[in-house]
Amino acid sequence: MKTVLKIFLWVVAGLLAIVLIGALFLPSETKLERTIVIDSKPATIYKQVACLKNWDPWSPFKEGISDMKYSGAECGEGAIQTWADKNMSGKQTITKALENEYLKTELDFQQGDVSLSEWKFEAQGEQTKVTWTFSSKAGYPLGRWINYTLVLPMLTESYEKGLSALKNYTESLKPEQDLSELYKTETLSGSPMLFIRKTVKMNDISKTFEEFYGAIMGFMKKNKLEITGAPLAFYHSWSETETDMECAIPFKGKTKGNKQIKVGTTYMGKAITYIHSGSYNNLQNSWTQVIDYTKKQGLELNGSAYEEYITDPTTEPDTSKWITKLYQPIK
Repeated sequence: MKTVLKIFLWVVAGLLAIVLIGALFLPSETKLERTIVIDSKPATIYKQVACLKNWDPWSPFKEGISDMKYSGAECGEGAIQTWADKNMSGKQTITKALENEYLKTELDFQQGDVSLSEWKFEAQGEQTKVTWTFSSKAGYPLGRWINYTLVLPMLTESYEKGLSALKNYTESLKPEQDLSELYKTETLSGSPMLFIRKTVKMNDISKTFEEFYGAIMGFMKKNKLEITGAPLAFYHSWSETETDMECAIPFKGKTKGNKQIKVGTTYMGKAITYIHSGSYNNLQNSWTQVIDYTKKQGLELNGSAYEEYITDPTTEPDTSKWITKLYQPIK
């Protein structure tokens, strides 16, 4: 019995020695780096990674996650992703972001130390070299053994699978349209116009268009004035309940207008322009995009925005064919 016990103790001691001594030769930090070249521009790939809600089509970690939530910024620095399932919960936070170039995230698996992950996006002609790294401290001695024998092989497989899926997904996307094709900077010379200006309730805008344009066109016909352009609508102020708006029609001829209808000149100067296709119901979304683009370009607004109704809705019943040109004056 004593012999058996001695053998058992020697075996335990030997195993313990292997664990303790072996761990000395294992790294105190687990590091992983994987790279792939993707046939897409950095901006397209960056958007799929920096916006955490876009991970679903390619992420290697989505399986088994039942409760994924997002908070903080929509994309880039400050974006937060949390998850939970039966075995694990965690949190990923983007702590640093250089648009289209670099991302750094903190990974908290609710088990002590926080791990770090980095993304690099390097343009190579029409391709992008994407590098994804991981680093985590490994406690002595068990942490080093666990990371080396379990965590590192698992992560290596996941990183390679994720980068491959990211490549396939982004290469399947349509190339993003050059913003210069959507938003143009034009210098406008201005032309004579007849207009009516009034503050109206939001619910009365459609009725106001019909009333004001009808009055202007009736005045032009009576005074034998020529229409030289599509109807315009200027928005001088805007709230949830009402707007200070101006309906106008460019013209040629001589007139002083009347008590209701005034003579003026369309905008003269630089403006960002955008072509909106479809129903007027979606105009607000297009205007939001125009303003966002203007701000990103560092341009200063210069006066009231306005719309040009190129398609006459009274002759074209199909709203998908309606064309409206948006103008945002800038300095």
